[in-house]
Amino acid sequence: MKTKLNGILTLLLALVVQVAFAQQTVTGKVTGPDGDEIIGATVLIKGTSTFASTDFNGNFTIQASPEDTLVISYTGYDTQEILVGNQTSINVNMQNNSLAEIVITGSVFDVGEERENGVSSMGTQELAATVGPVSIDRAMQGQMSGVNVVANSPAPGASANVNVRGAFSPSAGLQNPLYVVDGTYMNAVDVPAINSNNIASLQVLTDASQTALYGSRGANGVVVITTKSAKSGKSEINFNTRYGFTERFPIRVDLMNSRQKLEFENELSGITNAAGNPIGLGRSLTPAEIDAAAATNTNWGDEYYETGITESYNFSITNGTETARNRFSLGYDNDEGIVRGYRGFERISASFKSDVNVTKKFNIGYTVNGSYSERDDPRDRNNVQSIFQSELRNNPYETLFITDADGNQIISPGGVNGPLNGLVNYQALDEVLNTQQQVRNLRLFGSGFAEYFIQDNLKVRTQFGAVYDRRQSENFLRPAARLNQFIGNPGGTKNDNSIDDLDYNWRNEITYGKSFGVHDIKVTAASEYQSENFYRISLSSQGFPNNFQNTQNLASLITQDGFTDRSRVTRTGLLGVVNYTYDNKYSFNGYVRRDGSSRTGFNNQYGTFFGASGSWNIHKESFMEDVDFVKGLVLTGSYGTLGDDSVLGLYSNFTTISTAGSYGFDNAAIPSTTIANPDVTWETNEKINVGLAFQLLQGSRLRGKVDLFQDTRKDFIFQDDFSEEAGSFTGFNNFGDSRVQGVEIDLSYDILRDPEGLNLTVFGNATFIDAEITSLAVEEEFTGYAGGQVIAREGLEPFTHYLVRYAGVNPANGEALYLDANGDLTNIFSAQNAVAIEDKSPLPSLYGGFGFRADYKGFDLATNFNYTYGNYIYNLQAANMYDASQWQSNRFVGASNFWRQPGDTNVLARPTTAGIETGTTQFLQDGSYLAFRNLTLGYTFNEDQLGKTGVKSLRVYAQGQNLAIWSNFEGNPEVGVGSSENAATINGAVYINNYPQVQSWSFGVDFRF
Repeated sequence: MKTKLNGILTLLLALVVQVAFAQQTVTGKVTGPDGDEIIGATVLIKGTSTFASTDFNGNFTIQASPEDTLVISYTGYDTQEILVGNQTSINVNMQNNSLAEIVITGSVFDVGEERENGVSSMGTQELAATVGPVSIDRAMQGQMSGVNVVANSPAPGASANVNVRGAFSPSAGLQNPLYVVDGTYMNAVDVPAINSNNIASLQVLTDASQTALYGSRGANGVVVITTKSAKSGKSEINFNTRYGFTERFPIRVDLMNSRQKLEFENELSGITNAAGNPIGLGRSLTPAEIDAAAATNTNWGDEYYETGITESYNFSITNGTETARNRFSLGYDNDEGIVRGYRGFERISASFKSDVNVTKKFNIGYTVNGSYSERDDPRDRNNVQSIFQSELRNNPYETLFITDADGNQIISPGGVNGPLNGLVNYQALDEVLNTQQQVRNLRLFGSGFAEYFIQDNLKVRTQFGAVYDRRQSENFLRPAARLNQFIGNPGGTKNDNSIDDLDYNWRNEITYGKSFGVHDIKVTAASEYQSENFYRISLSSQGFPNNFQNTQNLASLITQDGFTDRSRVTRTGLLGVVNYTYDNKYSFNGYVRRDGSSRTGFNNQYGTFFGASGSWNIHKESFMEDVDFVKGLVLTGSYGTLGDDSVLGLYSNFTTISTAGSYGFDNAAIPSTTIANPDVTWETNEKINVGLAFQLLQGSRLRGKVDLFQDTRKDFIFQDDFSEEAGSFTGFNNFGDSRVQGVEIDLSYDILRDPEGLNLTVFGNATFIDAEITSLAVEEEFTGYAGGQVIAREGLEPFTHYLVRYAGVNPANGEALYLDANGDLTNIFSAQNAVAIEDKSPLPSLYGGFGFRADYKGFDLATNFNYTYGNYIYNLQAANMYDASQWQSNRFVGASNFWRQPGDTNVLARPTTAGIETGTTQFLQDGSYLAFRNLTLGYTFNEDQLGKTGVKSLRVYAQGQNLAIWSNFEGNPEVGVGSSENAATINGAVYINNYPQVQSWSFGVDFRF
């Protein structure tokens, strides 16, 4: 027994020794025949999937056993095999290969080394520092040059307006980019379905050499999102949780309190006309009445808003073998928002991603994502139903509920609250309590690919991606709702809508590559088919038995407003791409694409678009050998054209027929609103880009890029209104050209760099941008918004505000003054005197962001700021809130600063019953701002600190968002659509009343097992 035990112990000891000495750290450097460092060379352990890549200085580090063989390879050089043995440092000198094959990897649509220019990126560090927003598009704010992000609404679950390099169409406003998630094409409305915890990288493609590969869908920029994948030979479990709270951001306007408002009303009552008679504003109050009423001072923000809760839980498990890599994730997110009585946004998401090497020549992979969300939003419209308007306009001396003579709230028979106070305005809280509104989204999206290597340098690949979105909305106005008294439906109303969207894209490609000494060439031919399918059903009814049963079959009347509709859009494309590299210094890429669309006129359904790009690795030239501080210097340039059909209406290339009319006693079929134009063609976007990327100083401490760009949009599309003599129909035409040009700058600098100590990096980006309508087939085109309008005119910036010029107040009599169309002073307002207000549009001339990242012995700290400059917003909210003619509701404090006597200056006009005229420059305000968006502080416990807990890494952090904003604008300067139910066609043109900006604080823990 003892002998056997000794033998077992000896065997175990030998095994332990073998394991202890099986792995060792091997470092080295890979250089070319001339001694230059080779960047991106692959160092692979033969027979495994374990590999490392050389860094910017040609260095690599890899864990290997003495019996392992390292396989070192790089395009254009002979592959070398080296036995590790007892070596811990291996330097490799590569030799040119006179005739080598290029190993084809990935897809032509991937963002690869051949396409260096025209890319703005967010990596893992940037994503980790902006973990808060549920929707990833809002996390992009201020992070990348060339990308301007404005929240359409701060409401939970709302998407943002993302605009790339000022892409616009005069008739459709600012354009959103295409989102590509692991090869699946998605629209901006689909973005809230993407769980940001699953994202490995986010890249925004800006110039033609990048976006043209996606055809017309990429004409306004492309956001490429790559989700996290498993790695070969590695299994890992991750769990992270975040919990926090949100509250209303400071209101940034001064509202009257009760005493100020009562004294304002009293003073208005004393304003008389020339005959000495009161003009009918305000009401006369005694000091005692003012004192009594001022005892109540309701803060309506406190009545409507509360502190909301945000929470997030995400779990993932990854497993990788030599031939298969799988990742599964599950997530739950909840954002209650800040409005009382609403649940906000809730989402459950899941994903599964798999890549399999079936054989040495055949690979497959797929990603499947699912997301189910529920959202209920308060009414967001410019009337008394909006609590966002009521917060400002409700008088502070009024109460939420009716009170008795002693000021005590009257309790309802059921013991809960009591009758709502009717107020001067409609009580918006009635909307909150008696309207059930919910939007549900079930989204399934994903992609799958299969690729086969006919030989190492010849590959065929097919990929299919799809998004299915079922959106269901219910809006139930209970019979108890006071609104029913106004709309004449005492039994309540119910609206149900259901939408099915199925969009898919199918790509096929074949790629061939070859190396001839220092020459590398790769050629790809690809085809693509896209289909967008839409179906909607809508039902309405009225007359319900009670406040709780609300299915349509219980209604006493199904209205005739119900309808269904469907549509389909298809696109096809053929693509050819050539990539050429000489001596790893110079590269050239060319493409040609033939696109077809079902939207364009039948005489112009197909368009051919082309382009080219090149780059020069200056730092690899012999004359740079002695320039030690330059570690990388790449000059890039590109030119390309793309077609855009997104502005064209559905079936606008058909003259549709309506059978709703009649002729005599018979039904009649007549053309509906749109007359087809068979010659309407694509908007063609012609893009030019020149860029310089650099890495300077020891260790590439200073990194950055500068891009100069010009986007010329030709044949942009307008919906033309025909004359009454022609039937008052509309049709689409190509009306003109425009130009957007600018400069993008990205910089980052490592101030401190110490692997064992403090590391500090500062970063920033700026985009200077200028846009102009360069030609127009008609004299001008107008687009209206609440309170004003913008104009498209040759020689002007697009969406230039078109308003009557306000000239102040006549100090002699208090009348408002204006300039007429000729620039002469007048006291008479006329909309006919409106002119283009040059250099004042909703488009900023400068935007960007900056911040820093620091870490020290496990601690990390990160900040992010963003800014815009030069955009102008028509502040309709201010125009209303300064207007004394609307004295029955609350006003801004400044409304009392009106003309009282001759000689008064810097005041509002003398109050009149006509009120303040909208549509003037009086309330056209500078929307420039600087915002402190994000502050994150964390600490990471490493494996040594965690000991034998089984936890490899543990990070705890705290984060604050929307911490401060600096601006001269009255209100929230981050203006999206105005209000979601009264949306302005041009984002940022008008400020009304919408979901207020929120401030949030959260605390999180990330586990890695």
